[in-house]
Amino acid sequence: MSPCLPSFAQAKPAAPEAAAPPSKPARPPPKPTRPSSTSGAPKPAPRRSAPTLSIPVADEPDTLELAPVPTTEGLPAIAAELGLSEAHLARYEGLWAVSGVANDVLPAATAVVFLGKSGLDEKTPGTLRKIWGLADSEAPHGQLSKHEFFRACKLIALAQSNKPMALDQLATPTPLPLLEHGGGVVQ
Repeated sequence: MSPCLPSFAQAKPAAPEAAAPPSKPARPPPKPTRPSSTSGAPKPAPRRSAPTLSIPVADEPDTLELAPVPTTEGLPAIAAELGLSEAHLARYEGLWAVSGVANDVLPAATAVVFLGKSGLDEKTPGTLRKIWGLADSEAPHGQLSKHEFFRACKLIALAQSNKPMALDQLATPTPLPLLEHGGGVVQ
């Protein structure tokens, strides 16, 4: 018999007994009751739950591995990766729209100018180079896809919040990245 089957499925049915039919219809047994502490009336016994089935996963018998529940239900995967709320995702979409996108990518020269408006390199030279190295991860290199641009913006927000700029920190909550655009701050 298979070890994956629940125990109730492995039992063989009992052989039918040859018994004379009862002369009276059988009455079901009475339901057990418990005395109640608040009143003298008995309470019905608690219902038993249905048998559960445990499905073996990998090398761990009798366990069921569940997928994590996403916290950004209904939002694109990038929102989950970056820990973005719906409102922040809309702002990142707005930044992408005004960044100078051409053919669904942000060319390097345009990205340098746009992301440079964060002022990070003025405070700590080389910061944007590090951000570019972390964000520009998909081929072809030298331009940012929308996903990479969002990642770069989140890394800028981390740096502006004095938090570590690392890929494993992308889901860390931050304020929106601050970028000067056209004389004003783009958030």
